[in-house]
Amino acid sequence: GTMTDLIEGYARHWNLGHPSMVADYYTEDARVASSDSPVVTGREAVASQLEGLFENPSQLTLHDVATWELGEGWALDGGWYQMDAPDGGDPMQAGTYLILCKQAEDGSWQIHWAVSNGHPLAD
Repeated sequence: GTMTDLIEGYARHWNLGHPSMVADYYTEDARVASSDSPVVTGREAVASQLEGLFENPSQLTLHDVATWELGEGWALDGGWYQMDAPDGGDPMQAGTYLILCKQAEDGSWQIHWAVSNGHPLAD
């Protein structure tokens, strides 16, 4: 659907260990509240936060549930995710996400506002 390129590209670059390329999926003035992390504003702050997350890499699977197109180049998208150990081992965390996306001039979508709520998975 609407967010396929964004969701697939985000997960692909995450799993390849490219935090700066993941950060490119955010607008310059994005605002992000990720689980267990402070709220950050701006693509550079997102990139910095991602660098810290990539110190202990995980494999990310995104499950896009629905997109609501709001008009005038805006859309709301939500779903859930799972992070697995980098060696393909047991799942480490799962959670939900909600993103407000802005359409760029080239037609691609960027994350302008994001919130996620993760929780560790029980043994």
